[in-house]
Amino acid sequence: MRFITAALLTLLTAPARAENGSSGAAFLLRPLGARAAAMGQAAVSLPAKTADGLLFNPASTIYISSRTASADYLRGYADDSTGFAAFAAPLGGIVLTPAIFYYNAGTMNLNLSNGTRGTVTAEEDTMLIAAASAKPLKFLAVGAAFKYWSSSLAQSATARGTSWDIGAMAELPYGFMAGAALQNAGGSIKYEDVSDPAPLTQRLGFCWRGKINGHKIDSTSDFSDIDFTAATDYSKTLGEDGYFQSGVEIGMKPGDEMYFALRAGYMFGREVQTATFGAGVEQSGWGLDYGYGGARELPALHQFTLSRKF
Repeated sequence: MRFITAALLTLLTAPARAENGSSGAAFLLRPLGARAAAMGQAAVSLPAKTADGLLFNPASTIYISSRTASADYLRGYADDSTGFAAFAAPLGGIVLTPAIFYYNAGTMNLNLSNGTRGTVTAEEDTMLIAAASAKPLKFLAVGAAFKYWSSSLAQSATARGTSWDIGAMAELPYGFMAGAALQNAGGSIKYEDVSDPAPLTQRLGFCWRGKINGHKIDSTSDFSDIDFTAATDYSKTLGEDGYFQSGVEIGMKPGDEMYFALRAGYMFGREVQTATFGAGVEQSGWGLDYGYGGARELPALHQFTLSRKF
């Protein structure tokens, strides 16, 4: 049985890693959040609009000003799917965010040399998250997230563990912001005799945000405010190559109750995913965001985020 499990681990974990990877638990780095996906994953310095921002920087949720429930769904390259649900609750000078993450890699057929045959779930992962953010200084936000996760491979090997994230964001002059985060610190992942370190990841990024009055450009325009955001990130996971990614967002308010945004991005140096784009709309407390990720020789990635403010 140990031989069979080891073989399954080799087959299942290797494709999930990035180039030159040496860490395990790749599900801890699953890219979630339709807004971030549309902006090329350049989100470590973006003030969060929904709780999925904590997956890039736990400090970002301090910018969520009202109680917000959100749910994310990502359809992957094959039969895999990822879900995330969270509730951001401002409480005094902090924002508390409980969340749950789920990943299912679909099914696979077993046909081993010892005669073992059948259909099993290739991989199934669950993670519980407890996060908090605050602003100890007017220009500085900090945050942390504690994560407890359980991972099952081929319904025959299970690993459990904990890890934590920390992050900070600084508001700079002239509309600039800087963000930094350390993710998946502490512990390792071990399926029986196979053990790998968790994917310790560093993120650093900057963004610029500006706003103009659409009526000053065209007095007949339906857009009273036009927001511009441009962001660039650098991320590096232990034992893997580092990457840059950039994105832009243009947000418009055609009326007092509605907000509409267009987004685009690019992920540099990737062998699979490169260009991204998407859109988002908010009205009467409801929000819906969509992110598209183009992929070479693979099906595209589609992400959705549904949110409700209370």
